[in-house]
Amino acid sequence: MSRLTALFLATKTTNHPIPLDVFTSNIPRTSSSDVLDLEFLVAQSLSFEFAVWHVHRALWGLWLDIQVRPLTL
Repeated sequence: MSRLTALFLATKTTNHPIPLDVFTSNIPRTSSSDVLDLEFLVAQSLSFEFAVWHVHRALWGLWLDIQVRPLTL
């Protein structure tokens, strides 16, 4: 169940939160309490530090570089 809790926390930290009822309804034999019971423990084990570096960040940097210095062929 800790994997499901980690996955649920991942949806929250990536700005794509899924309601808990919807999340658990797609997983057989899983209730909301199964995920919530471990959520605080998983967050505490990560020292409550959630940092996600998306590919968008690198692409944004590339876009800024292109604007400053045009590509030469």
